[in-house]
Amino acid sequence: LAPAPYHVAAAHGSGKVYVSSAAEPGLSVLSQHDLSEIGRVEIGGVGHQAVSLAVSPLVGGEVQ
Repeated sequence: LAPAPYHVAAAHGSGKVYVSSAAEPGLSVLSQHDLSEIGRVEIGGVGHQAVSLAVSPLVGGEVQ
């Protein structure tokens, strides 16, 4: 996981979990199914960011 994992967020229907770090700027992107790391999102600034995800309203029962 991210060094010093701090915040965790899941994007409904995406199969992804995002973990921020208290030590480094960035988000680790994990597979919701097996928690393997599938990517990383670099962010400027210092560690200890909050994770915020915006999802549009449900349309026909699916996240758009």
